Amino acid sequence: MSTTHATVESYYAALRAGDVESWLALFAPGAVVHNPADAAPLSGLAALRDLWEELTCPFRRLGVTEDLVVVTGGRAAVKWSVSGEGWTGQHADAEGIDIIDTNGAALITELRSYWQPERVRSQLCGA
Repeated sequence: MSTTHATVESYYAALRAGDVESWLALFAPGAVVHNPADAAPLSGLAALRDLWEELTCPFRRLGVTEDLVVVTGGRAAVKWSVSGEGWTGQHADAEGIDIIDTNGAALITELRSYWQPERVRSQLCGA
């Protein structure tokens, strides 16, 4: 298994475990995250911690599955699916594709996440 593949596995394992510190440790200093892909870039531990909260706090339970992982050198394309239960009991499903770039130290340098967060919000909030 390549170091990039191991990083990808660790990234999704941290999401499943709700382990923000392990998740943050996977990002290189100066890493850039676009979540969703057309959003303004985020960088730095404080911004990434805020993103973690935004992604995970709406859920009482959150399941994340990597449906397909394709690695070429230091880049991975990951097709994923999420199923979760919000704090009000509402259920939400989502799927998307992450493009993850890593460096020689197997840390994430850039992540672009292609998905529709408004679809999840509408499922959780009924809007």
